[in-house]
Amino acid sequence: MQGIDFIGDIHGEYQHLITLLSKLSYSRTSNSWRHPEGRKICFLGDYVDRGPQILEVVQTIRGMVDAGDAYAIMGNHEFNLISWHTSLTEGSSERCRPERKRYQLEESLVQLGEYDSEWIEWMRTLPPVWRRSGAVAVHACWSPDDADTIMSEWHKAGNYWTPDLIRMAAEDGPLLGAVERVMKGPEISLPNGTTMELGQGDIRQHARIQWWTPPDTTAPMGDQIIPNLKQQTPTLTTEQGEAWPPGIKSTDPLVFCGHYWLKEEDPKPRTEKVVCLDYSVAKEGFLCAYRYDGENIARAEKMIGSR
Repeated sequence: MQGIDFIGDIHGEYQHLITLLSKLSYSRTSNSWRHPEGRKICFLGDYVDRGPQILEVVQTIRGMVDAGDAYAIMGNHEFNLISWHTSLTEGSSERCRPERKRYQLEESLVQLGEYDSEWIEWMRTLPPVWRRSGAVAVHACWSPDDADTIMSEWHKAGNYWTPDLIRMAAEDGPLLGAVERVMKGPEISLPNGTTMELGQGDIRQHARIQWWTPPDTTAPMGDQIIPNLKQQTPTLTTEQGEAWPPGIKSTDPLVFCGHYWLKEEDPKPRTEKVVCLDYSVAKEGFLCAYRYDGENIARAEKMIGSR
């Protein structure tokens, strides 16, 4: 098969992006970056927000996609940005434009323009899932039924995130739940009185779970969330365990995702079948890629960082 290089969350860190593309042997063309052996990139979402060169990042990714040198899927930050824009231009419920999200979007709204429809229109064409026979890519969590639900509605809408589809995804119903799990990752409630502070004023009473390993109701809840809670926590409850998606079997495709702000210095797969490629590039980390060549077991030596 043709080789695919998966790249995790970029968040406007253009210098890391071009460094990593060069390390992967891609060369700049007039409007793209191309590999001499015909390899392609699959970008895993979260191109916008936080970093200093958001426009340069989306220009590069769009140029590669348009030239046939890359694929790009939707991340939760792109989804939040087009939701915000939908509420500005089309009228919508507050759930499409919660004010608490503005601090995350601020850099994108400044660098891309709060009313700049060109980049919003391009983001509306980004699919929620990428699939091939041996591999799948999602931004946050692989849940096959949820992925099918989103893809079905996205296809009905003409492979385009229409304002109506965005509003559907903001309302209670199957699409909202599917989007939350696939693009934002399943979460569980923290014990009473426990919060997590993730920076930039983001204080949460819910935590993202390590969905790639089965839930363990005999182990502390804090060991099964991201980031782990160092304080003592009760064991995971059966009800909390229901947030986990179906387990991944040895015969399933490899799963590539981003989203989780990993802090390890040496990248490694989460399991034999799951590779997370978000290594906190916008928080003093690095951009990370995986060189996929059709293998059915993930290998740490195929992960390459921008530093």
